[in-house]
Amino acid sequence: MKLALLASLALGLGPIQEPNGVQTTLSSWVEIGPGGIPLVRAITNKTSCPFIQIDQATQPMKVRVAESAPNFPVTVCEIDIPEGTLKITLENKNIPLPHPNPQRILVLGDTGCRIKSSGGKTLIQNCNDTAEWPLQQIASAAAQWKPDLVIHVGDYNYRESPCPSDHPGCKGSPYGDLWDTWNEDFFNPAAPLLNAAPWIMVRGNHEDCTRAGNGWFRFLEPRPYTPDCKDLTDSYWIPIGNTDILVLDSAPADDNQVTEAARSIYSKQISDFLNIPTKNERWVITHRPSWGISSTKLHHNELKVTTANATLQAAWNGIFAPTGNGILSNSGIQLLLSGHVHLFELLSFADFRPLQLIVGTGGTQLDDKLVDQLEGIPVAGTTVSTSHHLNQFGFMTLERLGAAEWLAQQHSSTGEIKLTCRLRNGNLDSCFK
Repeated sequence: MKLALLASLALGLGPIQEPNGVQTTLSSWVEIGPGGIPLVRAITNKTSCPFIQIDQATQPMKVRVAESAPNFPVTVCEIDIPEGTLKITLENKNIPLPHPNPQRILVLGDTGCRIKSSGGKTLIQNCNDTAEWPLQQIASAAAQWKPDLVIHVGDYNYRESPCPSDHPGCKGSPYGDLWDTWNEDFFNPAAPLLNAAPWIMVRGNHEDCTRAGNGWFRFLEPRPYTPDCKDLTDSYWIPIGNTDILVLDSAPADDNQVTEAARSIYSKQISDFLNIPTKNERWVITHRPSWGISSTKLHHNELKVTTANATLQAAWNGIFAPTGNGILSNSGIQLLLSGHVHLFELLSFADFRPLQLIVGTGGTQLDDKLVDQLEGIPVAGTTVSTSHHLNQFGFMTLERLGAAEWLAQQHSSTGEIKLTCRLRNGNLDSCFK
């Protein structure tokens, strides 16, 4: 058997299966990591990793982390994609190749099904009903758009508590930071989109070390695996064609309480990114929005507004430079892309700081609708200049029209276009429904 296997590999014919049967891959995808290095990652129910064919060479994938029963009875495998690769096949399935300059980028976030009961408060979605938790529907519709790249802005695992016995809509659901939950909440329903294009994965606060941090580092963290959960990981940047993207881990960034240590760390991470010489446009993607609006409520006829995120707002304060007339220099950053707030928001600001896009509509229970008029509302030392927001499930697409020019569209869970906007040089040019 070993001689036949070696001969098969030498001829590039693929592996001959051992007598214990065909390797079973439960999920596979392409992920883009620091520096734009792409890798194939796979999850298998075997103790060994599957063979993968990259062009004419067939080789075993490397073990990223071995199974750990009972919580993680699966092996996570990976392999880097060499530059110039033309075709990748894993168990007779074609693997999507990285696009050198993506023209069609799809964004979604906050995708898990919420089951949480704590402090006398219970929040339950009907995870077994695709109308109430539509991630599988979203993934299928999004895959049909044929993106070159998918960006997930964080929060994959939302099943934190057992399904109450009086809620048949989530009956039988797993919960907690274990493989069954990750599979039910993300890998299984997201499969059509995982198979459609390479991904950039952003860590959300639901993947911090008190929640689903172990699963995050096993499955989705793009850097080498370490068994110890880290509360905060280093930022990294990804050159994607004509766009440089800073990936910022804001999972531990407190929305309300600012510490000097946290402010200093995030300010340095952003400044280091800005010091990289480039002629490309620059984006920052991170789970928690810096300047989003998370709620607006009337209290005794007075409008109460909650804005996000105090820690990141403080970090930005030392970076923007006043240029006169209340206008800030944004150092070439065109766009901040986030989730965390379970709404769609596109906000521009009176002092011309970067546009804030929030796409937290990937399936998790939606937040309350905002008041219709957000223009003029104070946010972190400025005011909202233009706003567009929706509180319905869906995903967003960005299609390149030219240098630093994009057509942004928010889609429903079935793919219907609900809002179309034109972004140009970091400004909101126009929008229509």
